[in-house]
Amino acid sequence: MIKKLFIIIGIIFATLFAVALIYGFVIWFSFGGGIYFLPNPPKPAITYGEFPFKLTYELDGETKTITDVAICEFDGYGQRTEAGQSRKWKTHLKSGTDELIPANERGTETDFAWITMLDLRKDGAFDDFGHKVLELYFYGGNGHYYMGDELGGNSRAGQDFTWVDYMYQNADGTIGHSGYKANEAWEKYKIRLISWEPSSPIKNSFK
Repeated sequence: MIKKLFIIIGIIFATLFAVALIYGFVIWFSFGGGIYFLPNPPKPAITYGEFPFKLTYELDGETKTITDVAICEFDGYGQRTEAGQSRKWKTHLKSGTDELIPANERGTETDFAWITMLDLRKDGAFDDFGHKVLELYFYGGNGHYYMGDELGGNSRAGQDFTWVDYMYQNADGTIGHSGYKANEAWEKYKIRLISWEPSSPIKNSFK
């Protein structure tokens, strides 16, 4: 009788354990864990594109114009998420000037057309928070935007003119990114954006 009781108790515990295991797996799968078993999204039909642009701005009373070409290339797949935003694009300038930025500064920022307007590395400039300002740059739109990839909501066109972006360095050497309001950038550095003439994005397909 006691032996049967232990067997019944063992069966009950084993059943409860199995149910808890299955339930836990379902919860894990539903709330993100299972995304690693999902297939990659479709590959783009067009994986390479070149997009000429023209940026005009004023610096210390002088009008400056930068003409270049943003090159966008499909770069495989990144971390999967519930939104499926796992296609990656790398973007660089045909002139290669953006590639002169040290790797430890730009970090993983390789998805957009990075257009340097004013290099301040040797000027000892600091923002209001005590960060060393390295350069002012223009965000010229990213690979998702130019290559017609709207998956995951990552598509970003070129910035508007209400801000001037800048890259800074913390005291510990780490890099950050922020922006000055247009009037503040003018007061500090006598710089203002005049016009931005990019190429139109393509119409891509994904199969």
